[in-house]
Amino acid sequence: MRFQGKPEDAEVFVNGTSHGAAPTTIELPASRHHVEVRKEGYDPFITDLVLAPGIGRTFEFKLTDPKDIVGNSPARITTKNGIRLIIVAGGTFQAGTDRREQGRRPNEGSHKVTLVRPFYMGEREVTNAQFRKFKESHNSGSIGNQSLDLDKQPVVRVTWDDAAEFCNWLSSQEGLPPAYVASAPGEEGTSSFTLITPVTNGYRLPTEAEWEFVARAAAVGKPLRYPWGQDLPVVSGSANWAGSEAAGLLGGSLEGHRDEFPAASAPALFPPNAMGFYDFAGNVSEWVNDKYLSFVPSSAVTDPLGPDDSKGHTYRGSNWRTTATSELRFPWREGAMQASDVIGFRVARYVAPPAPQ
Repeated sequence: MRFQGKPEDAEVFVNGTSHGAAPTTIELPASRHHVEVRKEGYDPFITDLVLAPGIGRTFEFKLTDPKDIVGNSPARITTKNGIRLIIVAGGTFQAGTDRREQGRRPNEGSHKVTLVRPFYMGEREVTNAQFRKFKESHNSGSIGNQSLDLDKQPVVRVTWDDAAEFCNWLSSQEGLPPAYVASAPGEEGTSSFTLITPVTNGYRLPTEAEWEFVARAAAVGKPLRYPWGQDLPVVSGSANWAGSEAAGLLGGSLEGHRDEFPAASAPALFPPNAMGFYDFAGNVSEWVNDKYLSFVPSSAVTDPLGPDDSKGHTYRGSNWRTTATSELRFPWREGAMQASDVIGFRVARYVAPPAPQ
């Protein structure tokens, strides 16, 4: 297991034992391990990793300097139903892809994005157990003989409206204003919920720009193209995709990959990204707030909310059915109108209410 990140001389602890300063490589048996990365003056990075036999991994971290936290807002918060969120101060990045990138599709137009309003984002995807506190009757179903409905698995077979309604319910549980207003459903493919603007600090789905900014966060260097770095081949142990273990169930697999999960796994069984977030790649794709358009303008934008008029909504990220290497790239995006056994969601909200108009 390779440990690397910023600051480079942070101390790595595995199961309570110090293994010296990063970067470092440690031989670890296939099992669950408790990892802490510490340096005086920084908030520690703490996680559990589950290692599979015969699969090497790289763990990247980026410790937070408390001076960088927004105002007096806590770096992490937890909702009453156990959803953990991490603060993101924002920043500027180049979304989409260059026209010359291998595997690029026309709907990945490159454009500069600046995120000004600090926000919280869910550390991991919403689970069946968490969603059933809102809608007790929900069933995520199964595929073949593999359940998708276990309490610890990410919720799927939810529409975008279901996710938006959950966010409003969560806001009410936490004493926050709703982020969405209910409206009469229009023609097929249109939503019965609309984001309130100016956007409140109630719970909502991440904007597409927020999702891509956080998903592509790297400890060092430019924004990530894949969860393991910039280039192929696929690095097994990075995420839950359709590996050889799923070939019998799905009739195909991602060549050269195995992860031991034929369908969706519990969140956070694969290494987090440099900011401490899990499963932006693999497991389930995720609804984002924005409506979907295949054409992305090249103009620079600030805190974008997506197009005003379009059928369907955008979802991002590869999933447990993914067999194509081009879809493993973080810029990959698609739109849908219906619920799916591979689409779930995570939540987000702004740290503070909008400034007075």
